[in-house]
Amino acid sequence: MTDQLKTFFVVLGIILSFTGLLVYLADVLRGRTKPHVYTWFIWSLLTAVGFLGQLADGGGKGAWVSGVSSLGSFIVFLLALKQGEKKRTFSDHVSLAVALVAILLWPLTKTPLYSLILVTLIDTLGYYPTFRKSWDKPLEENLTAYILAIFMHMCGLAALENHSLITMLYPVVIIFNNTAFSIYLIWRRLAMPRFPASLGA
Repeated sequence: MTDQLKTFFVVLGIILSFTGLLVYLADVLRGRTKPHVYTWFIWSLLTAVGFLGQLADGGGKGAWVSGVSSLGSFIVFLLALKQGEKKRTFSDHVSLAVALVAILLWPLTKTPLYSLILVTLIDTLGYYPTFRKSWDKPLEENLTAYILAIFMHMCGLAALENHSLITMLYPVVIIFNNTAFSIYLIWRRLAMPRFPASLGA
């Protein structure tokens, strides 16, 4: 792939990232979307680690898509402290505790690959509070933002300058998780008897 095409995917990925962030934040400010603070706290930490891991292994321009995603996750986390989901169950606390313990273990990993595998597992664990909340409240997550995130990380993947297991693992897992969660939201929305024909935002 030419350098110009990689640059195009970087720019497109950043545009999609900002668009998804603005869509999500707008819904939060309107009170329609209520992010779970535990999920976004975990994601803000782990997207930063994933970004640094890609940079360390020569990810180049493509890594900056993950960097922008990390910044967006941190902004949502700050907003969730005040306007997010208020109900926090015991299982939510457990998922946060396990994620934090895993983060503390992260420096003990001796290789970048093992480190990144641990990071992706923790990031996936971060979905649990939002997944649990969305079973009964699928309208309180913005489907559009998750779909945009899928294409944003695809752009980052395409723009990587060094395609290795280390640089590709994180965006591939994020693409899979966002796709699975988007399908889950659609399924739960369609299962709601009072939900109108439109799937909403």
